[in-house]
Amino acid sequence: MRVGLATRLFYRCRSDQSGLTVTAVNLKSYISGYVDGEGCFCVSFQPSVRHRFGWEVRPSFSVSQNLDRSQVLYLIQKVWKCGFIRPDRSDKTLKYEVRSMHALVMTVVPHFREFPLMSAKQADFERFAGICEAVRGNRPANTRH
Repeated sequence: MRVGLATRLFYRCRSDQSGLTVTAVNLKSYISGYVDGEGCFCVSFQPSVRHRFGWEVRPSFSVSQNLDRSQVLYLIQKVWKCGFIRPDRSDKTLKYEVRSMHALVMTVVPHFREFPLMSAKQADFERFAGICEAVRGNRPANTRH
């Protein structure tokens, strides 16, 4: 099933840990709301002699959660069909991350364009999306939102 069909189909996700069952046509809206509270759009810069201006730009998206409430991270990964889940040793949580430029531009950015965040984090997302698209070569870096 393609991610684009998720809003038209019912998803059923079961967690063996808590018995949580999520059945929703509005699953993508739920993901946006969850990310609004727990997500992070990050861009890091690494010095690099291989890159044109001497810096490598590395965008990433992440959501962290305590282990006992991690079923939502697995749900997002299942819906988006990208990214990975790993332990975050700094705060003893699990972290769902997407670092692939292709997945960021083709899955993450379109999701939040269709289902925008409700807080000031939307402005952070817009800057993040612009950087992802510029790095990917879809538009000039100096284009404003």
